Amino acid sequence: MDRPTKILIAVMTCQRFRARAEVLRKGWVSEVKGADCRFFLARQDRERLPDEVFLDCPDGYESLCYKTREMSRWALQHDYTNVFKVDDDVDVFPDRLMAAVPELDYVGFLNNMPPRPWCSGFAYWLTTRAIKIVAESEIPEGETAEDRFVGGVLFDAGIKPFFDKRFC
Repeated sequence: MDRPTKILIAVMTCQRFRARAEVLRKGWVSEVKGADCRFFLARQDRERLPDEVFLDCPDGYESLCYKTREMSRWALQHDYTNVFKVDDDVDVFPDRLMAAVPELDYVGFLNNMPPRPWCSGFAYWLTTRAIKIVAESEIPEGETAEDRFVGGVLFDAGIKPFFDKRFC
């Protein structure tokens, strides 16, 4: 029996860009209906806001692979069936986003570059199957491109990215 859909909009951010999160909270995040929206940061030396999740990983750009993997682990622990991973500098139209939640495992703007295609890291969708693979994957030594890491581990597991023209 299928479990009910539970959607997470995972905004990847950091302490350095805290002002971006505030702008998003006052903007499109406040319009989200039918999904939970959380801001994912590394552990901070301050109290966590109700919509924040502190992860055990570094907070720098070079650590986005680790942050994305930890976010995926958190999403699984909280029974999310779909994750929309989005960066903190992306504008989203929540009504359009929620009106067309894809059923495919990995959907976004396709970068069809060798050796394996991936969805651009600014925003993409994952289903439980894909979330689980990302959560359980080792990050290759020296890999700093989160989108290439996600695309690579999914491709190796037989999940190819789907190009959704709405991400253009």
